[in-house]
Amino acid sequence: MIIEKIAIASHESVLYINIYDLVYCQSEGLSISIFLANGQRHIVNKQLSKVQGLLPDIFIRISQCVIINKLYLNKIEKKEKLICMEGNIKLSYTMALGKLVDRIGSVSSRNIRFSNSFIDDGVGQAVLEIA
Repeated sequence: MIIEKIAIASHESVLYINIYDLVYCQSEGLSISIFLANGQRHIVNKQLSKVQGLLPDIFIRISQCVIINKLYLNKIEKKEKLICMEGNIKLSYTMALGKLVDRIGSVSSRNIRFSNSFIDDGVGQAVLEIA
């Protein structure tokens, strides 16, 4: 079964997010902002490492507080140490350029590997759940 959505529980609701719509996550103190391709921003009270542990390998951590979806990557500005994403989004990276390029590797949505198990949502879609 191909996992297409993740479920992230907050105090008020449970967000079901299509992984292909998730552009990046950024930790901001005790919460995480989740930025989607349609411009929506969701704030949840989770640790970035918990979210990262359930995302497939198209997501990489580029700094202590940012995880990006490689499918939205446009370029790396080496001099300014910036990742340029679709939608004119620029994010700072903190690791060495060689390590970053290795982590990015080839960018493809095929054969996405998840690091954790999934639950069936009852309608034929697998959902990763972050409680």
